[in-house]
Parts: sequence; structure tokens; C-alpha cells
Amino acid sequence: MKKVILTFGVLSGIIPITVMVLGMLFGSGHATGSMVLGYSIMLLCTLFIFFGIKSYRDNYNDGIISFGKAFQVGILITLVSALMYTLAWEVIYFNFMNDMMDGYFAAEAESLKIAGASQEKIQETIDMGIKYKTNPLYNSMFTILESTPVTIPMTLIASLVMKRKTKKEATA
Repeated sequence: MKKVILTFGVLSGIIPITVMVLGMLFGSGHATGSMVLGYSIMLLCTLFIFFGIKSYRDNYNDGIISFGKAFQVGILITLVSALMYTLAWEVIYFNFMNDMMDGYFAAEAESLKIAGASQEKIQETIDMGIKYKTNPLYNSMFTILESTPVTIPMTLIASLVMKRKTKKEATA
């Protein structure tokens, strides 16, 4: 099981890291399209959850896998991928792009101001940006959590789709 988790987790982690490095090298800053691109890439990476569960089921578990075991394999693949991405982000952010999120939080504060939010709410957003910029633990927590709206549902779906209770079901 370790081999499948590491193989598919690493493959899933390589994609967003590559896109992030290319974005850094070719100067893509924060833009609304970045979020769409980012979540699209996350969705692409979740394919490795399906492939990993299928590989484990077919190659190591005789074509049979319960929902629970499939979910375990999928969530561990997700964890490996998320940890790789977060580590790469921390290195890149704190060493090369420390000012990248300034524009994001400034835009968020401006949007709140335009929407008529209280000064307290606007200051809360600015303070969050400062924490994000200066605290690697806080930064890491949000980086890991940003993929969960995509990866958790996809892990559940993959586990449901890939589960097989008997060999007969596997051949049908």
C-alpha cells in the first residue's frame, strides 16, 4: 500500500508544483483567473486518487476493495500530494515571492470596503494577510486547507466508484 500511496501522491504533487514554479519563473501574478486555474489543476490532480485506488485494488488486493480501504488509500494519496505542495509553496513563498499575497489581501480589503463592510472586518482581513505573510505555520495550514474543497469530495467519489466487495463483481 505504501508504494501505491507514495507513487500516486508524488505524481499528484508534481503537477501543481510544476505549475507554481513555471508561474513564478514567467511572472504570473495574482489575478481572478489564477483561482480558476488553481482549482482546475487541483481537479486534474485528483485523477491520481482514482488511479491510485484502482491500482491498489487491482494489483495488490485481488480486485477487491471496501469503501473504507479505498478512502484510506485516497486520503493518504491526497495527504502526500498536499504535503509536497505545501512544502514547495513555503520554500518558494518565503524565499522568492514573499510579497505575492500582498496584492491578494489588498484586493480583498478593497472588495470589503466597496461592499460596505465595517472597518473592523477590513482590519481583520489585513491582519490575516500579515499573519499569512509572517507566520509559516499559519501559511502552511491555509495552504493545506485550500485543496480540501476539491480533494475530499473527489476522494469520497473515487472510493464509492472503485469499491468492490467480491471477485464476481470484479469480473461482471
